[in-house]
Amino acid sequence: MKLTTIKNLVSIFIILSVVTSCGTIVGGSNYYANIIVPKHPNAEIYLNNRLIGNGNAFVSVKRKDADKLTFIIKEQGCNDETKYFTTKSLRGFAIAGSIIFSLPYLAYVIVDLATGAFYKPDINENGVEKEDYKNFTYVLNYSGCNSNLEIKPEPEQIVTAPLPNKNVNEFPTTIFLLNGGNSKGKIIERMAGDSLKLKNSFGSTFIYSNNEIDFIKTDKNGTPNDIVYLKNKQIFNGIIIEETPKKDLKILVETGSTITINMDEIEKISKHH
Repeated sequence: MKLTTIKNLVSIFIILSVVTSCGTIVGGSNYYANIIVPKHPNAEIYLNNRLIGNGNAFVSVKRKDADKLTFIIKEQGCNDETKYFTTKSLRGFAIAGSIIFSLPYLAYVIVDLATGAFYKPDINENGVEKEDYKNFTYVLNYSGCNSNLEIKPEPEQIVTAPLPNKNVNEFPTTIFLLNGGNSKGKIIERMAGDSLKLKNSFGSTFIYSNNEIDFIKTDKNGTPNDIVYLKNKQIFNGIIIEETPKKDLKILVETGSTITINMDEIEKISKHH
């Protein structure tokens, strides 16, 4: 083998070693934040001055910025309220893995430091809850609306039909795409098991192939109309709250339990209408 070829192979190996750092792969440089404002489904939520949702929101956050989050809560007739999250903690397993696998290449550690993969939100900070290594919940208790505020009563209305449950988010699903984009709406149809239709709040309908999708997250307050049929004839009814195409999904059933099911066990998925 020529010396030039050997040098090229060594260079490629070193480059691959650098870009495949342990902490960045396991958990990534970002995490998902589920933001909840209890008892205020209409409250506007701003993250770093950007509107991200009403009552509930789901966003991707850089791990290294977990100590730089500023949420502002606004609701008509109420005072604005600001919540700051200013601390973060270290991911022990990610650091240990990066150091172990960095030998003899310290580049692994350098990459993880640069991407911020070593960090995670501090669950000791008030309002932060950990779901798993990739998902964290921020509970923003809002006291901007109280009895000292003068709120004009709404005019009386004659109700001729049952009012919808205001706690149910009509468009609760966020699809995170492999190209870095995301789309929020309501899954209205699954087609042949390899694609789905999503309707957004403006009434537009989009079709996404499973090959385009990285991760799907659904608000637990959504409508429980998902039906999962297994190949062993078991049937689960509830809300599919998490889904990774070609891997697995999590369904919240009526008993309140969350069940994880591998995709290769599933025969089909449909919805109540």
